[in-house]
Amino acid sequence: MMDKSMEWALLIGRFVLGSIMTGHGLAKVFSLTRVLETFEQLGIPPLATLGMIGIEVIGGIALLLGIGVRLASFFLSTVMLGAVLFDWSLGLLAGYEFPLALFGLSLFYTLVPCQLGILKLPFPYETYRIFKRLFSKKSTRGTLQNLNERRRSS
Repeated sequence: MMDKSMEWALLIGRFVLGSIMTGHGLAKVFSLTRVLETFEQLGIPPLATLGMIGIEVIGGIALLLGIGVRLASFFLSTVMLGAVLFDWSLGLLAGYEFPLALFGLSLFYTLVPCQLGILKLPFPYETYRIFKRLFSKKSTRGTLQNLNERRRSS
């Protein structure tokens, strides 16, 4: 179990990452035509561009609210890994450092659970286990409460 100062530090870092990702995603939304043209000139299809923008906005908001932090961070880290690899291919002075820092922070929040948030959706495998138990024939009343209690105690 983490102490309170560590929890607050994780919360602050999550707010920073969420703010950056949401801000950059919304900036792309408000100049969507120009962004789509620019990314298409770089060889990135419009559908992929829209997907990346959606992940930035939705993932950033999820981090700010503390909803599905690990899952949102996973998707954000994949987007940022793509940005790092693209910038890296342009050379060492192309400005890959900022996407690399965001990738590292996203990957960190994918691996480290945060206790502070509105709703903590577990990582995909844990989600699968919860739904499997909830909808199995042996499902009993209060199963979700039992799972939450077990998760808190571990």
